Parts: sequence; structure tokens; C-alpha cells
Amino acid sequence: MVVEDARVDQRFHDNPLVTGDPNIRFYAGHPVSGPGGEVLGTLCVIDDKPRSRDQFDAEALREFAAMVEAEVASFSLAIGDELTGLANRRGFEMLGGRLVAAPAGWGWRSA
Repeated sequence: MVVEDARVDQRFHDNPLVTGDPNIRFYAGHPVSGPGGEVLGTLCVIDDKPRSRDQFDAEALREFAAMVEAEVASFSLAIGDELTGLANRRGFEMLGGRLVAAPAGWGWRSA
């Protein structure tokens, strides 16, 4: 998706990020998917100046999104068991460490 000037685009002209800081004018985004095909988010490029499609390299954005997807897939393989889909020991220790270090009240609720 490419928006050359968000101020004149009906979808974004009244968005607070367009009307105020950071004053987005140009936006380009490409979806990023996980190993199972689920959409995780969007890799975005923004500018505070309008740009035409000719001034933007959409292929580079696609390549960067593919690199992010490859990193996510590698990470997923590194911390998960391929057969069960559950976290392996490395993944369990990493995720467990994050939960232990998380602020009190985050994640778990007591009955």
C-alpha cells in the first residue's frame, strides 16, 4: 500500500498522525506474515514530505518484509518443537525468563 500524500487521502486526512506530530505525508506498507501464513503486522516506511510512487522503491520494501519473515521463521524454529508446535527447552527458558522478569500482575491472574 502506498499513500503519496496522506493529507489528501480520504482514508487518512483526519488521522492524528497526519494532522499533528509526526505529520505523516508519505506512507508505504507491506504485510509481514508468520510461518503459518498468519499476518503479524506491517513493515512501514513514512516521511513528513509527500512522495510520488516513482520516488519510492517498492521492491526494496518487499525484500525487507521477506527478510523479516525469514527472521521470524528462523526464530520460530529455534524455540519451537517442529512436531508438537510447543516451545522446546530453549523457548521455554527464554519465555519463562521473560515472565519472571515481567512486572507484577502482568500475564498471570490469581483466583
